Amino acid sequence: MKKIIIVIFILSIALEIFADDGFILNGVYIPKELYKEIKNYVSSSTEEIHSPRWCAYNQDSKEIEAKLLSQVKHNKKAYCQFCNINYPVADYYSEKIDIDCRFPYDSRICIDGLPIEVTYILPPQCPLCGLIANTDYYSPVALGQMNLLWHAQFLIEREKGDLWKLYEAPLLLIELEHNSEELFRKFIFFLKASRSVKNDKIKRKDYIKEAFEYLDMHIRRIEKNDVFFNDYEKRATLILKADILRQMENFEEAASLTSYIRKELDSSYTYSEILLDVLDDLIQKKNNMPALKPFGNKLHIAIHENKPINSEIEQMVCDKKFIKTYNINQMSPLMVAIIEKKIEYIKLLTTEQSLKLLVDKPDCFVIRRLEVAKRTGNKEIYEIVRSAFIREGYIDENEKIKGNN
Repeated sequence: MKKIIIVIFILSIALEIFADDGFILNGVYIPKELYKEIKNYVSSSTEEIHSPRWCAYNQDSKEIEAKLLSQVKHNKKAYCQFCNINYPVADYYSEKIDIDCRFPYDSRICIDGLPIEVTYILPPQCPLCGLIANTDYYSPVALGQMNLLWHAQFLIEREKGDLWKLYEAPLLLIELEHNSEELFRKFIFFLKASRSVKNDKIKRKDYIKEAFEYLDMHIRRIEKNDVFFNDYEKRATLILKADILRQMENFEEAASLTSYIRKELDSSYTYSEILLDVLDDLIQKKNNMPALKPFGNKLHIAIHENKPINSEIEQMVCDKKFIKTYNINQMSPLMVAIIEKKIEYIKLLTTEQSLKLLVDKPDCFVIRRLEVAKRTGNKEIYEIVRSAFIREGYIDENEKIKGNN
């Protein structure tokens, strides 16, 4: 698996992770009295106290450094160039964190594109000024840009008495380093932020609202410039918008949008149709939480779970909506059955009635299914598929296409 880094840092959130008599910052526990001392230091608003020259040589900062290193249990340190202090951090705050060893992490993806469950680790940050530590998280260029932007924000925010808001701008800069469309990256940032405060309903709703505003601007810009490549792209983008509206608890507007997508953008037999069914169900139940992308429709799931074939499944096999629709991996039920070697389902899906519903262009359809059946290495599966195609006149005994029927 290609290793990637998912990093998010919002110090306004970090400082609210309180223990009974202290708080957690950079993965380590800060005692209550020391926290108060840090707070008093940070709340100073005079220019001389917050100038780099003063911080680098100020005795108060060195005293706090000594207390942090002596009173806080830790096994790693980070260095702040601005305050000229070392401060304690947990192991995982000083190292690169890969997606396959992150905790807790669930790789299943939601309709909005993010994992269903992920902990976004806060990178090292100075407890006195908030400056980002120089670690392997960022490229040297990105780190330099972040810290320049941090300093500009510092001069503005310190007058408001809330230095912790410095973190929003550098995080946006990190997201934009991916060279992706700016508004969409901002949407992703605020969506990630909403995940990080999932237990705080008010903050979560605020972040989702911010995310929606950037997504909406992104869509309006695309529509204005008429750069949607096709209906598939437009449909996928509007489904994302409907899901964010649902998470914002704008259920009526979300329902109107899913209805519009069904009427104006043909989603027949596509995975989008499955997503719309799931969204409509969630909207009806007034569910505003992130929702997993489904594996497929009921027939896909029955095949995948190898459920015993019953009358309900037999009815689905006679319904185009189920038998022709692609799942999350862009596979029809027959393709799922072949790849997963579900022989009873392959037999059911290659009957005369099923194939008449399923096959539009025999040449494309037959070649691909025969190839996949052969690759399974299972002779019985291959013969079932091959015999069905010969029976229906799609191929001859030499497996040559006989033309459309």
